[in-house]
Amino acid sequence: MTAAVLNSAEIPATPPDYALPAIREDILLLSGPTTHDGAPSWTLHDPVRNLFFRIGWTEFEILSRWHLGNITRIIARTNEETTLQIGKPEVLSLAQFLIQNNLVILTGTSGLNVLLQQHAAMNHSHAGLLLQKYLFLRFPLARPDRFLTATFPYVRFLFTRTFAITLFVGLLLGLYLTLRQWDSFTHTFSYLNTPGGIAWLAFAMIIAKTAHELGHAYTAKRYGLHIPTMGIALLVFWPVLYTDSSEAWKLNNRKNRLAISAAGISAEFIIAVLALLLWSLLPDGPARSAIFVIATTSWVLTLLVNINPFVRFDGYYLLSDYLDIPNLQNRAFELARWKLREWLFGLGIPAPGTVPARRHHLLIAYAWLTWMYRFLLFTGIGLLVYHLFFKLAGMALLAGVFSWFIARPVLLEIKSWNIFHDRIHWNTHTALSLLLLCGSLLTLFVPWNTRISAPAIARYSSYTHIYPPYQARLTKVFIQPGEQITRNQTLLLLKSPELEHKHRQAERTIDMLNLQLSRQATQAGKIEEGSVLNRVLAKTLSEAQGYEKQLQQLEIRAPLSGTVVEITDALTPGRWVNENLQLALVVNPENLQVEAYFTEDKIGQIEPGASGYFYPETTFFPPFPVYIDSISHAAITTLNNPLQSSVYGGDIASQKQQDGTLRPNHSIYSVKLTPGKVVDTINQVQRGEVRIAGAPRSIAGRLWQSVAAVVIRESGF
Repeated sequence: MTAAVLNSAEIPATPPDYALPAIREDILLLSGPTTHDGAPSWTLHDPVRNLFFRIGWTEFEILSRWHLGNITRIIARTNEETTLQIGKPEVLSLAQFLIQNNLVILTGTSGLNVLLQQHAAMNHSHAGLLLQKYLFLRFPLARPDRFLTATFPYVRFLFTRTFAITLFVGLLLGLYLTLRQWDSFTHTFSYLNTPGGIAWLAFAMIIAKTAHELGHAYTAKRYGLHIPTMGIALLVFWPVLYTDSSEAWKLNNRKNRLAISAAGISAEFIIAVLALLLWSLLPDGPARSAIFVIATTSWVLTLLVNINPFVRFDGYYLLSDYLDIPNLQNRAFELARWKLREWLFGLGIPAPGTVPARRHHLLIAYAWLTWMYRFLLFTGIGLLVYHLFFKLAGMALLAGVFSWFIARPVLLEIKSWNIFHDRIHWNTHTALSLLLLCGSLLTLFVPWNTRISAPAIARYSSYTHIYPPYQARLTKVFIQPGEQITRNQTLLLLKSPELEHKHRQAERTIDMLNLQLSRQATQAGKIEEGSVLNRVLAKTLSEAQGYEKQLQQLEIRAPLSGTVVEITDALTPGRWVNENLQLALVVNPENLQVEAYFTEDKIGQIEPGASGYFYPETTFFPPFPVYIDSISHAAITTLNNPLQSSVYGGDIASQKQQDGTLRPNHSIYSVKLTPGKVVDTINQVQRGEVRIAGAPRSIAGRLWQSVAAVVIRESGF
């Protein structure tokens, strides 16, 4: 049989007897932890790339006989010397794994072909590498292992029980001192907006984040591990420190690996306790404000970010070590993809990997949550890039992020289904999957949605507010809410004892002046005095007429014909009212107007004459029919109805300008509507929503129109 070197192509159904490539001499085989089922495990360490690979008992026994160089001999010796019963697929699968991860020495033409294939695959992913680099880029700054080894004796006390007790006592003391100055503590932010405060804050944050990474490094050094690099990583151009503590996979004790993963958060907590104590001793100033941030918000934010298990921060490694599942995300993703294929096609393929069945649901749920988190994260990153860069470059990067990190994994998964085409048969799973696919396509591409909604406002063009002319006492109420009234109809009667008293006094004064003038007419020499009396009489007559007019105004009449919309609560005879209290609201129901505001993507689906309904915001008034009267040809630049603005609780996102006007954040168009039959009279101004029968349009069509509009607008076409 002719021997050939195994390549990374798909394993054939009946493979020939391959000659196996030799394992690299620098690859280290280390003892690993015991698995969940009690079986031993081993770890392969690639020192060149500082990568670790966990293998099980079967793989270990095959590697122990790898020097035989022939698949048949390896199978025979393994089955003879152990209780395992393996075949060619197990050996070929391990060989393929070793080749794909460059753990073997490839020679000859076939080996060169494998390397060329790997190089070609890397060249095809330059765009993806570029996207990954700008999302996450590492800059190693130091090889700190010698420094850590030399300085570890000076920090060894941090890992003792005595220090833990001392830290706890310090925390209690810091809390006690802080509570004594609580008002001062809560107002320490005042110095942070100064240049000195910003400088101190930056210095304190650098100290805290450096302590975070040194916590990982020194804890790893405590267990005798090597720290190859420390440096800065850019997460979407935001700098963060990092420590390469991947040698933690050498440790068999899970608690030790958990300690390394949690060391960064623990270090920042120690810094926070020290900062809390230091805050009580420092005088007011920028330094104290910076220490305040370290003692409060800094370590809390660090905890919230690092405890996230969906990205490869401390929380991910803590979860991985706690579950004792190395390479947690990839194994969870593989298991979730397997479950997805079983749901869709019912293939009947055994679950991949060696994860216990009782943890399958946990890992599948974790995978789906991670995918949803990544979708939101990458979408947010894309939008951030879109707003940070000039628009055309931002749109290109947004499209790149979406296509590479969201669309590409979905398409690759769909493409991988072709491998199982011979296993896909008509069954319950495939029938449900087909129905789901058809339903999704119908939902996306069939124009079925004909109802278009938009914020609107209904108001009367003719209305009046009824106020008392003066402070007075209510004597009679002749109207009720909803009552139809006519112009000049008496609505309310008021009484003002003070005004009536002044009017009576004026009438008595007039009578007295008339009597004096009549007496003077029969007396000679009183002409000059009579002139004065006449002037006083004229003034008093004018006052009396004014009082009479004011008394007449206390009989409040309707200024227009219409409907009484509302009456002030507890408006009963005997109540005192003043000129600032609205007594009633009267509107002309024949002058009701409705104005709606449609966005740019909806305005093309409506036309004059289309019918719909106006739904008031409050449930006290029933909806009523409306008909489109006119549509503005250009987007409005100023929102004339403040009630519709988001500034005042409305549904239209807008901003208040310096001149007091309200400007919408997006293009909106004003649509005038004529109301049909209104069953019940609404308030003077009623906020609500109109729903109009529009031209049918599919969801996919609306999405395409929105994307095209953004592209055309932002690219300047």
